[in-house]
Amino acid sequence: MFKIILMKLNLICLSLLLLLASCQNISPYEKEIILFRKDKDSFFKSFDDSPLKQEQKLKFKSLNYFPIHEKWKINGTFTLANPTLSSKHAGKVEFIYENKKYELRADWDDTLKKDKLFIPFRDKTTNVSTYGGGRYLNVIYENSNDIILDFNYTYNPYCIYNSEYICPVPYKENKLPVAIEAGEKLFD
Repeated sequence: MFKIILMKLNLICLSLLLLLASCQNISPYEKEIILFRKDKDSFFKSFDDSPLKQEQKLKFKSLNYFPIHEKWKINGTFTLANPTLSSKHAGKVEFIYENKKYELRADWDDTLKKDKLFIPFRDKTTNVSTYGGGRYLNVIYENSNDIILDFNYTYNPYCIYNSEYICPVPYKENKLPVAIEAGEKLFD
């Protein structure tokens, strides 16, 4: 069974690479996001640890995404929190979008290593074109104040696909007064 799935995945990847090679107007960045999305869709459709139930997998074609746009890849600044406050709380992330400064609270990802930030947030798309409980963004942290927030990788919590999952709720201060039209949209 695993060999069949692996063969199908290889075939899908090869087809996708051939398609991408024929699309010369697509930037390397767009190709990266397209491949990421195809891999994620394949995971949701085919793997045992997918959040989808078996009956959902049978009908599943793809997650629903906003168009890819490089404007959502934004430089930010990370300020480390006082480590005595909470082992989960990592600090705050500040970024500028359309000449306005925004701030989001960041936690450490659930991994034991402190190399990834977890940022749950809401924005003007919440409860309109995206999940009402908010979305998430993971950011690589390399012991530097300079980070990149790539909202094209924004994703929905697993609880919208399957009620067996519990979703962390974004902090009240993590509500952005702008529409982040990037990443995953509502799931059909």
